Order: sequence, then structure tokens, then C-alpha cells
Amino acid sequence: MNGPIAQIVALTCHANAVLRGIAVAPFFSGNSTCQFCDSVTFTRQSWWWMQNRTVAQTPDEWFARLSAGKAKGVRLSWQSQNDHGIRDRQLAGLVGGGGEWAMEVVQAGGKSTLWTAIWEVWNQIAPN
Repeated sequence: MNGPIAQIVALTCHANAVLRGIAVAPFFSGNSTCQFCDSVTFTRQSWWWMQNRTVAQTPDEWFARLSAGKAKGVRLSWQSQNDHGIRDRQLAGLVGGGGEWAMEVVQAGGKSTLWTAIWEVWNQIAPN
């Protein structure tokens, strides 16, 4: 299983459970998709100042913000890349290949916001 895809699926399922009022265990760090993560934060990029602003320090904080903001639901979104004429299925096993996955937060009135993953390796000599 592709770790980033598994994590985005788990985040989507947890978010929808929280929005429906279902009690769930804390996501980070107990969820198996966080096994090799030191943190999972949610940031919004400000195009005006070209810097990121942290929206939530943890997935659970993000779920609470979605609930407080009256989000209707979260769904998975996938968009094909097909870079340079190479099909996504041919690149699926490579880093960054296989299309772009996102979480789409559906708001009242049909508006939605896309959230994508940015993975950073900061400790390349970590044993795990």
C-alpha cells in the first residue's frame, strides 16, 4: 500500500466520522498511517506573502475546525497528471507518480476547499 494514499484515506474517513458526531480515537499518532510520521499539520499557503500559515497542529485539531466551520463532508479527489505523455499507471510506483490525491472539504452552499499532502523527510538517518 502507498503510505501517503493510505493516510489521506484514513484522514478522510476520520474527518467524516467526526462531522457525523461519531466518537473516534485520536488520529495522531495512534493511527497506523502515522507510523513513520513525526507530525501531521495542516497549513494554508498565503500567495500574497508566499509563506505557509499553520491552520491546525494535529489532525484532531483540524477535524474540530471542520466541525466548527460547519463542513458538510470530506471526500477524496484524484486528478490525473499524465506528465510528458507517460500514463499515471506507469508512474504509480515512483515518488510523486500516479496522479494527485487531495481531500476536498465540502462547505455549505456547494463551495469546497482542496487539501493536498506535502511530505518532508527531515531526518534521513532515522532508523525507521
